[in-house]
Amino acid sequence: MPVEVIVVWGTPAAFAAKRATTSIPILIGAAGDVVNTGLISNIARPEANLTGFVALNVELEEKRLELLKQVVPRLSRVAVLVNTENQLNRINLDTARRAAQRLGVKIEVVEIKSSKDVESGLAQIKGLRPDAVLLASDTLLLSERKQIAESMAANAIPAVYPFREYADVGGLFIYGANISVLFERAAEYLDRLLKGEKPGNLPVQQATTFELIINLKAAAGLGLAIPPNVLIRTDEVIE
Repeated sequence: MPVEVIVVWGTPAAFAAKRATTSIPILIGAAGDVVNTGLISNIARPEANLTGFVALNVELEEKRLELLKQVVPRLSRVAVLVNTENQLNRINLDTARRAAQRLGVKIEVVEIKSSKDVESGLAQIKGLRPDAVLLASDTLLLSERKQIAESMAANAIPAVYPFREYADVGGLFIYGANISVLFERAAEYLDRLLKGEKPGNLPVQQATTFELIINLKAAAGLGLAIPPNVLIRTDEVIE
């Protein structure tokens, strides 16, 4: 297609676009760690034809585990559902393991490679019977959010999610960058790229707006009482 700009969401999509073209500008509306995944090496002056916005999801893995630790009594085992085809998830796992060691929590990794694996991954989590689940920042998992959230509720497993869309399907906790704000900021870059600006002149920018959403109905169903020090930090409460 004779497009002037390609806009992508997520690390796998960014890599796919990078493989597809070296000439058409690629605008990352939101992705994770673009440096450690090898997507872009210089965020101040991006090389080649990529630029955009990052959600700092690597650093957020530690904060999500800390949130679980504060809310789930006697948290000792956490299952992490990851898409191993996503380069970001492999890096995030290292962060999660380091954070878990510091918090005295054991990590159980459940791997998937495609949407067809989600059902078996959820069955594996059910068999593990963890104290809680950490959902990796991944758009493939996001596309299966209804099935995932329903499984967590049916098996009475608290879970923390990276994107606000999980709140719409009954997700318990959502903590992460506000993706809508990132794409709003990306609109300015899109305008400049369409007017002929080179991607290398547009530095990669990081998220500055984050959100904590708590579903009190889901918490009640799990018999969880949300501590006041967590509630006071909440940006949105779903009754």
